[in-house]
Amino acid sequence: MKPFVVGLIGCGLWGRNILRELKFLGAHVLVVDPQSDAREIAEQNGADGVFEKTGPLPEVDGFILSTPASMHAIQIEELLHFGKPVFTEKPFVLTLEDALRLKELPNTNLFVMHVWRYHPGVQALKNIILENRIGKLEMIRTRRCNWTSPRKDVDAIWTLLPHDISIFTELTGQVPNAEFAKTEFCEGDPVGMLAVTDAGCSCIAEVSTRYPNKTREIRVHGSEGLAILKADGALVECYSGNKASETPQKTELKVSNEPALRLEIASFLEYLNGGARPKTTLVEAIEITRCLIELRTMAGLA
Repeated sequence: MKPFVVGLIGCGLWGRNILRELKFLGAHVLVVDPQSDAREIAEQNGADGVFEKTGPLPEVDGFILSTPASMHAIQIEELLHFGKPVFTEKPFVLTLEDALRLKELPNTNLFVMHVWRYHPGVQALKNIILENRIGKLEMIRTRRCNWTSPRKDVDAIWTLLPHDISIFTELTGQVPNAEFAKTEFCEGDPVGMLAVTDAGCSCIAEVSTRYPNKTREIRVHGSEGLAILKADGALVECYSGNKASETPQKTELKVSNEPALRLEIASFLEYLNGGARPKTTLVEAIEITRCLIELRTMAGLA
């Protein structure tokens, strides 16, 4: 079988990671980027063709969009007119109006890249919940904090919080409903948020770009214990015990260290080959956007 031809739109910091994984998985990659230095880097890293615009592109099997979020709405619509599947980086779009408008287009073969939904550690937590190893699910808490953000076209909340909303969606099987949000500011700019949502249990996320050390944590609390995934690692800490337990019993669960981005991109290539759809469909992406917009509105970020 000949390799699938993927049009990669954008080859910035994250786009280069996508290019690397596409090539690892055997795809034929055509890169589109208006910046000459980005095109040069793409060529140096194995791109099979580079273009300044999408117009001259040869036939492709699908597109992956990795450009600044502020450009997504226009670019997604442009790409959908080619009649091919589109896999776009998060955040999907920045307004609910744009999300609903895209839903009305003739081609809605669109999926959103929420990489944490593919993370082996998140899948391990999901299995712990499904297997009832910590009893009744009562709460999920996440922290996603670091110092500053490399993305400048949107604030830190747009950059960080979509990860956590997608994690809640993956672990509970439903997009959470927004309940409460409080924004953290620095010199008048939003740099973080405490977000409370509900997806059959309380789902609480803290995101911030005012932490001197990078912090990543997912905690799944149940009536008979809890499970914790720390950092981006491949180890889940499990603690067994209920409210009557004096001390919990700790065990550790090793999970695969296969890169989540590779698993995510592999799912798109499998879809192009007639397989199952990637995890976040357009319908679900709209609801995740709705949750994010409602949280931002509650926090005064209209």
